[in-house]
Amino acid sequence: MTSPLPTPELLAPAGTLSAALAAYAAGADAVYCGLGRFNAREMGSNFSIDDLSRLSAKAKADGKRFYLTLNTLVKETEWEAFAETVEEAASLEPDAIILQDIGVARFLRRYFPQLELHASTQMGFHNSRGIRAARDLGLSRVILERQVTLDELEAITAASPLEVEVFIHGALCCSLSGNCLFSSWMGGWSGNRGRCKQPCRRRFHGTESQGSGKGKAKSGFFFSTQDLYSLEMIDRLQSIGVASLKIEGRLKQPDYVYQVVEAYRLVLDTPSAERPRVMGEARKILSSSYGRRWSRGFATREDMDSLIQHDQLGVSGQLIGSVGQAVKGGFKLRPSRRLHLGDRLRVQPDSGDEVPSFTLTSMRSAQGRSPVLTARPGDEVVVGFDREAPRGAKVYRVGSSGKRSYPDGAKLPLYNPPRRFDLEIRVDREGLRVEIAGRQWRREESFPAAEKHALDSERIAEEFRRTRIDGIAAGDCRVAVKGNPFLPASRLKALRREFWDWFAEQDLPEEQPTQPAWEEFLKRERKTPPKDLRVTRLLNPAKRYPGDSRMVAAYPLTLDVKARINPAAEYILPHFCPEGELPRIKKIMARLIEQGVKRLRITSLYQLQLLKELDLSRAELELTAAYPLPVANSLASEALGEAGVTRVQGWLELERSALEALRDAGPLPVEIYNYGRPVLLVTRARIPIEGAISDSRGGRFIVSSRDEFGLTHLYPEKPMAVPALPNTAGCIDLLNAEAGEEETESFNFDRELV
Repeated sequence: MTSPLPTPELLAPAGTLSAALAAYAAGADAVYCGLGRFNAREMGSNFSIDDLSRLSAKAKADGKRFYLTLNTLVKETEWEAFAETVEEAASLEPDAIILQDIGVARFLRRYFPQLELHASTQMGFHNSRGIRAARDLGLSRVILERQVTLDELEAITAASPLEVEVFIHGALCCSLSGNCLFSSWMGGWSGNRGRCKQPCRRRFHGTESQGSGKGKAKSGFFFSTQDLYSLEMIDRLQSIGVASLKIEGRLKQPDYVYQVVEAYRLVLDTPSAERPRVMGEARKILSSSYGRRWSRGFATREDMDSLIQHDQLGVSGQLIGSVGQAVKGGFKLRPSRRLHLGDRLRVQPDSGDEVPSFTLTSMRSAQGRSPVLTARPGDEVVVGFDREAPRGAKVYRVGSSGKRSYPDGAKLPLYNPPRRFDLEIRVDREGLRVEIAGRQWRREESFPAAEKHALDSERIAEEFRRTRIDGIAAGDCRVAVKGNPFLPASRLKALRREFWDWFAEQDLPEEQPTQPAWEEFLKRERKTPPKDLRVTRLLNPAKRYPGDSRMVAAYPLTLDVKARINPAAEYILPHFCPEGELPRIKKIMARLIEQGVKRLRITSLYQLQLLKELDLSRAELELTAAYPLPVANSLASEALGEAGVTRVQGWLELERSALEALRDAGPLPVEIYNYGRPVLLVTRARIPIEGAISDSRGGRFIVSSRDEFGLTHLYPEKPMAVPALPNTAGCIDLLNAEAGEEETESFNFDRELV
């Protein structure tokens, strides 16, 4: 008889303390949340430090977990503010930190080694070699890229040295995670800094000729994906061995969080053979959660082809009606469904532009002007609204007036962190010794030799971590076992009680404040990086260019194993490589090196792992880390340098001063993307248009269909052009631009990236 498969963790979003409590009440094992800075949902409500303290106390009292998101890119000038944020949060003992920036991973491993680290989906890990790179950074779990198929997920998890977490429900980004500059390009609202304005939900327009091809359209919501839904995939995910199932929605209301958690908890708690019986009930629970139309996301190639319904307004919520006549203080509405004071509504224009939701706080009869609490279908009412509502705009309900009540988070106690003491435990046939806080406790006792069950050091550590003393907790427990002693479980428990009873009577010194180690990092001397100021031209191998001996030519790697190789050139490795393509990419990389290529452009961490697996004993490679591999600070540069990288490209979103700070902090030479059309969005989904498109705000872009890796790219109509900076290398990208185009954009170079 086979044992049942482990039940994965159910992880819920929490934009507020109320949402976290709703998630716990519905059965979530853990929640993830963020503070006001350095998290990928800075546009939401987020937690105060007191909220986080109350959440920590609640989670620890109830045997739950909470993860803190610090998953944005950090500029070199922000280390002090970031360190102070972590210092405050770390004292509340989150169960893990979710991060995007490899420099942040290095910072936390060095100065906050007690924190467990998880790789955000924003890191873009999508194959097993990427997960090995995450392990080398000191991470314990990877939240996979959402555009991984189920078959790829199965292969990745089987080869993964770390826990794997996947999204199972909620909104989907059209772009590969961490590869989107769309919002940032349109005004500095960076998704990598938690400020995405969701331009992918807008309506875009092509030309008349673009609408003539099969499956093509000339107008629509070309990048607006349906929501992810996975109830029927739970069995498969569980059999694959996924450690955590994650629900998207930190901008959602508590009722939404409760309903989604409740539905997935119902399925997870039902034995696999009986799950078909509860699916109807679970779907019914989800149907009132006010999301978009459901889909299977990127589960298969067929799912990718149908993920975008370009003729449907890509907004979440339950359609209530349309805006009628504008009146003083609001607008008229005939709701198609029952409407209540306290409901959350959104007035959505036809353009698809992002608009904020609001709480319905006033409603009156359109005829008698008397206030009403509830409007039935067909009633004409005036909805209180303090902004202009375009006539005909759709009105969506995105949250209910509150069908349930949750504990008042403000009344929860703050978390009082215990004093933690590390333990050194030694066990042999003559007894047991524990060293703690400079003291030693010993119990001399003759233990028999173990005949069948050797004494497990982790079992001893687990037992001794149970202090049962208010305000005191065990820190690291290091256990050494010699001589194969045998201790019955009852005796081990008794020894643990004796030890902690003894320790409770000790007169311990007061804790002395210490200077944070990270302060020394802020005072460090800047090292001038070695100069490597060459300019690299990224070239299309299908075109001819005038020669230039001052520049290095760089070409994209192709899957054609017979393609001609130029040993003097640099080769750009593909940033996205499905699990099944790893052997082929590795083989092509080996061929490049065998034929004398010395320069490679590293665009994803998985490539450094593949290089480790090759025989490089005679190779002296020059490796440039470049877009979309983000380098926004010196610690990211330092981490890449240790992995063999010799030069880094400053992150394309950064402004002039941030790039200068990165250059001055070292330790590697910095390259600036001076000219070219950067990729603003890249996806595995089928986009039903090709070529030039525009939006209602004058934005103009170019869609380029799937390449040989199955990806579609979005580019700006105008190339990016920024001046060279002193003591930096340069990059001229002619892959999708012609040299010297007249109309250009400077992206964020001349404005601060907030």
